[in-house]
Amino acid sequence: MKYTIITIISVLITLASAQHIGAEQVERDMFGAVTVNPIFAVSLDNADVNFGYVEPGKSVELKPDTYYNAVTCNSNKGRAWYLKLSILGEVIGPTTNIPLDSFKWLVFKAIGDGAAVEGWQPLAETPLVAYTSAGRDNTGEEVTIQFKYKLDLPGTAMAGNYRTKILYTMTDVP
Repeated sequence: MKYTIITIISVLITLASAQHIGAEQVERDMFGAVTVNPIFAVSLDNADVNFGYVEPGKSVELKPDTYYNAVTCNSNKGRAWYLKLSILGEVIGPTTNIPLDSFKWLVFKAIGDGAAVEGWQPLAETPLVAYTSAGRDNTGEEVTIQFKYKLDLPGTAMAGNYRTKILYTMTDVP
């Protein structure tokens, strides 16, 4: 009987020790670290802004019934960012000294929580804000901004094929 009681006590001490060790292990497993890498990215689905053949004094809008290209932006920095547009390099065409404000852009649709600039805007060498982020845009949600373009060719320009390059810049500076 004495051995039975000692054996039972030994078993209980062993079980209590095992439960204590298990409890410590559970506590250690509860702590962890997660690193979220910052995202600040912009991508474009179509970089070629080619107006084709345009006659003097005429306007040409690329894809009049829908958008021409889309820019996708993504940031998880937790603060506002801005998508800007500017003309890049020279106009390519038979007349290269066309006023830059002859080339215009329009935000067709913005899919995000922020605010897009409304109406046709002239292209310029200085980047102009097209979209300002807000809400979920700043926490990693992808934002898509769809653009339209048109060229109002002056009557003094030569007829021909015209195209230009546009620089899309995502920045955290307004």
